Amino acid sequence: MRRIIFPIIALVLIACEQEELPLAAPVTEGEVIINSVNMTETYADQVWFDLGTNTEVSRNLKTDWDISFDASDSSNFIYLNSGLAAKAAISPTSDFNSLTSTSGLTFKSDHQTGIKDSLAIGNWENHNKVIVIDRGYTPKGKSMGLIKIQFLTIKDGIYSFKYAKLDGSDFHEATVAKNDLYNRIAYSFTNHTPIQIEPLKTAYDICFTQYTHIFYDPINPYLVTGVLLNPYRTKVAEDRTTAFKTIDLASTSAYTFSTDQDAIGYEWKYFDLNDNTFTIYPEHVFILNDNEGYTYKLHFLDFYDDNGIKGTPTFEFKRL
Repeated sequence: MRRIIFPIIALVLIACEQEELPLAAPVTEGEVIINSVNMTETYADQVWFDLGTNTEVSRNLKTDWDISFDASDSSNFIYLNSGLAAKAAISPTSDFNSLTSTSGLTFKSDHQTGIKDSLAIGNWENHNKVIVIDRGYTPKGKSMGLIKIQFLTIKDGIYSFKYAKLDGSDFHEATVAKNDLYNRIAYSFTNHTPIQIEPLKTAYDICFTQYTHIFYDPINPYLVTGVLLNPYRTKVAEDRTTAFKTIDLASTSAYTFSTDQDAIGYEWKYFDLNDNTFTIYPEHVFILNDNEGYTYKLHFLDFYDDNGIKGTPTFEFKRL
């Protein structure tokens, strides 16, 4: 495969919101760091990374989980595993046993921004209808099948629900307990158990993963490979005109920041269908403000490992 690296140019900036706690002491500007993560050639792994410690906090197979539950005390939203291209349809019935097919159902994917009113299932309290979940596909393209699920109660911070195959077989009742130290608690329909996929919400900044991006005209949910933000007090701005090396902390106040989970996203690279190669855009610079109040500038340098195998993003970053 052909590897293409452009000259390194870009811009990055970050501003602190008023509600953020001030740092206890002046921050020393960091050194420029180059690191990479290996997602595997089939993008089978999700990799959770912390810029402050320059560490891979954890990793998991994207097939390890199916849905996740909001773990905060004040929110009860449910998320699909968009890395599997999962989608869901809310049926018109509350009779769990009567639903045996997908006839007449309309499936939706979670929106890539993670905005809560654009989730396929959303807030479980909005309905007690039976929901059908298409679990999506393995990295090798094998369908993971359909399940029907009904969310029953949430009491004392514990979600309860039941699920089965459409014909009613493989029936299970389950619970998932909230834990405010995390953003979300996941659940696996394969192992029939809760599983803690995400690290502590204060322990990471970004996740390297496949996720579903919804294209429009026509509507087409499609798997892309990129970076999603930690939704806890993390925000990003992008600059495509200022050189990476010239960005400093003083200039970051001019940027508009986003908390959308795909604020970094996947468009820092381009896939050439003719050459079957990815090209990196190092002039796309991202300014990230983390949940500790630190500001970083970051851009990407490569998408291939030393053997020319795709799935290994290499990136350069610096604390400002």
